[in-house]
Amino acid sequence: MTAIIARTLGIGISKDRLDVHLLPEGPERQYANDASGLRELIRWLAPLAPARIVYKGCRWQK
Repeated sequence: MTAIIARTLGIGISKDRLDVHLLPEGPERQYANDASGLRELIRWLAPLAPARIVYKGCRWQK
């Protein structure tokens, strides 16, 4: 039996950027964490219609 994985978007949120990964297809993208970046993310995401969106706040250490 083959399991069907629902299209899921994961978003890592940091102060400066949004790291996104679409499963099961796998494209990864980065957007600025500002109004312009959010508009770009929505434009890219709208036709993909993921079943769920999960997010996590990230704090990057330098």
